[in-house]
Amino acid sequence: MNARRFGCLMLALVVFGCGQAVDPNRPKTVPVTGTVTYNGEPVEGATVTFIATSGQARGAVATTDASGKFSATTFDPGDGAIPGSYKVMIAKTVLEPAGPDAAPGLDGEEPSDVAKDMLPAKYKDATQSGLTAEVQDGSGAVLTFELTD
Repeated sequence: MNARRFGCLMLALVVFGCGQAVDPNRPKTVPVTGTVTYNGEPVEGATVTFIATSGQARGAVATTDASGKFSATTFDPGDGAIPGSYKVMIAKTVLEPAGPDAAPGLDGEEPSDVAKDMLPAKYKDATQSGLTAEVQDGSGAVLTFELTD
């Protein structure tokens, strides 16, 4: 290969990039978006987990924004979910400073922060949450999860 052709090839790679090939055997995903509210208020920073129940090998996950909105991910950010049935669990946990009565950590270290659930515990257990989603092939799904006490 002469220098000119090599230069053109390098320029094409820089301009168009190498890109990553997508596995042609990878299951198709469709967009899945939605909103999570708790007692009527949007929930920011909740993790929404879709657990496949209808034979597909992979679930999906999402995190809510300040308005409680989410966009599910299976393989690539925001790509949605594989069509099928899902059980859904939603959790939001924050770390709070340990109180003044907290026991010291190992080796006399300062007490660790304490994890606090911001949503009722039933929602972080797919078998107890009562939340489900059906994702159809084609246009995808827009979901609303209205959580209460």
